[in-house]
Amino acid sequence: MRKVTQEELDQILADHALWLEDDSAGVQANLSHTNLTAAKLINANFTGINLTGTRFAYAILTGAKFGLNIIDAASIYRATFSKDALIWLILRGDWGWAKDTVKIVDDN
Repeated sequence: MRKVTQEELDQILADHALWLEDDSAGVQANLSHTNLTAAKLINANFTGINLTGTRFAYAILTGAKFGLNIIDAASIYRATFSKDALIWLILRGDWGWAKDTVKIVDDN
């Protein structure tokens, strides 16, 4: 599993944000099989990012934007999400078990 520093992750997400605005600028991120345990990912936009096998255990993901890609993440154990993420989280095959370990907060 690949490990990245918070600084590397911040740069990956900044480049991805540029790519989302204009695919000729920036780079589409691929975080598959990346260990993001305990990463601070507040307001991160994961739209269009490959998250297959990504580990989000203990990560802080308040305000983060996801799509169906969160279903493919390997671990969300004890991660913190905003209520907006629930629409995608409940589609996970392990949601019945994981919901008791995940913290859901209201951003308002």
